[in-house]
Amino acid sequence: MPRRPRYARFSYKGNETKMKISEQPEYSNWLMMKNRCLNERDANYARWGAKGVKVCKRWLHGEAGVHPFLCFLADMGRKPSKRHSLDRYPNRRGNYKPGNVRWATAKQQSEEKIGVPRPDLSARNRLGKGKPRGWQKTKVI
Repeated sequence: MPRRPRYARFSYKGNETKMKISEQPEYSNWLMMKNRCLNERDANYARWGAKGVKVCKRWLHGEAGVHPFLCFLADMGRKPSKRHSLDRYPNRRGNYKPGNVRWATAKQQSEEKIGVPRPDLSARNRLGKGKPRGWQKTKVI
């Protein structure tokens, strides 16, 4: 016998509707988070799950009969736009759990990367585009 889809009441901009849980925009983010941490066949498992990154029990199993996605949504809230995705912040090496995850844009996430050196472009910015005056073109061997 096929499983019936799980429905829940959602309020969006003041209007309450009954929808499938899997139709929520945040559902795919939640599902991808679980997959990259738990599914060894996932392409991103090596960067998350294999390094010991975990998902909190509330977001994996739910609580008091509440679907785990609804627990996740209650803790995280709606994502501000389609451009936002999950970001582990402020502890980028920590687990996915309330207080260590936020909705962030790709730009916000790239600004917070660990161990990524920032180029010093001050000389270029002072002198305009191109190489600063006095620099010779050299051949890289």
